[in-house]
Parts: sequence; structure tokens; C-alpha cells
Amino acid sequence: MSEYQTRTDVLATIEQVWSEYRLRLAELSSEELEGPIDAAGWTVKDHITHVTAWEASVTAGLNRSPMHEAMRISTSDLNQHIDELNERIREAHAGESVQEALDASARGHRELILAIEAVPEDVLSMPAGDYMPVRNPDSARQLVHNRILGASAVHYAMHLEAIRKIVSG
Repeated sequence: MSEYQTRTDVLATIEQVWSEYRLRLAELSSEELEGPIDAAGWTVKDHITHVTAWEASVTAGLNRSPMHEAMRISTSDLNQHIDELNERIREAHAGESVQEALDASARGHRELILAIEAVPEDVLSMPAGDYMPVRNPDSARQLVHNRILGASAVHYAMHLEAIRKIVSG
């Protein structure tokens, strides 16, 4: 990702991609949100809960809270290979309705924005491992602002593309 960005830059980037993500989700029917699946067996709803969980992990980190609790997984799940970890996240949220997933997504986004606004500006340029709980050494070396963008704007865009593929068949 990029070199240091100001809080204003980070928030603007997140808001731009978030708006597109939410607009596209709002265009989908309930059948599209919970019916078709991708090659991994995930529905659009599964992608929404996945993005929300990773966003919550960064919010928890900024608030210096345990990320596994925010993601609704166990501490040991954090040590799993990323594919297994993502499957644990999907399973943890499988019982949610589409509306619950959409509501959690909106709430989680608001909480992330509040957490970003609450941290001192200089935190954004720190290595993540110096400020917040992280999953692995690679995450620890990332700057906090890159960690935030990776779990928000970059993640929204990546999963928006996956969602487009699911609904287009």
C-alpha cells in the first residue's frame, strides 16, 4: 500500500469505496444476497459478514480490544491459515439473516470511522504491531493506516468484485 496518509486522506478513501460498496449491495434483491454461491460456496451475505468481521478486527485494534472477540471467533482461530480463519468467520455468522448482516455492516462501518477519528493522528504512521493487536508478523510491520485501509477500502473493493461475479452468474 501507500506511504503515510493523513486521517483526512484515509477517511476520504474509505468513504469513496464504502459508498460504492453500499450502493451496489442496495441494488441487490434478497434472492441475490442469499441465493447464488461462488466457487468456495459463499453467498453475497457471507461476503458481507466476512468484510464486516475484518473491519471489526481493525476497529477492535484501534480501541485496543481483542480482535478475535470482535470477529466472533476463538483466539486459536487467529493462528489458522487464512482460508481456515475465513471459514471460521463465515461459520460464526452463518445464522445471521441478510438484514442482520446489512445492519451489522452499517454499524461496524460507523464504529470504524469513530475509532479512526478517536486515535491520535500520529498513530496512523506507526507500525501496527506497536499500537494494536495483530495476527502475524506481516501485519505487525504494516503501518496502522495501511492496516485500516486493507480491512476497509481495499477489502470492500475486493469483495465487491467477488459479489459482482456471484450475481452475474
